[in-house]
Amino acid sequence: MATVLIDGVEYAPKTEIPTLNDERLQSVLEVLTEMRYHNRHHKMKALAWNAINEISPELARLDEATAYELIHGAED
Repeated sequence: MATVLIDGVEYAPKTEIPTLNDERLQSVLEVLTEMRYHNRHHKMKALAWNAINEISPELARLDEATAYELIHGAED
């Protein structure tokens, strides 16, 4: 690992993750890190749905096209 010196003081990158108090955000982070860890393309759609469902169950209940248009806006 490279060493960074500023005015003779060595700096190291932070590796700690701040504690989340919001259970929904924690759950979403768990899903997203699972996606990165397993890297299984065939499971990504279901895992993405799980993350969306944690943030907005109402959005998750919509069909894919309607949800996309709602979030991204209708195409011209």
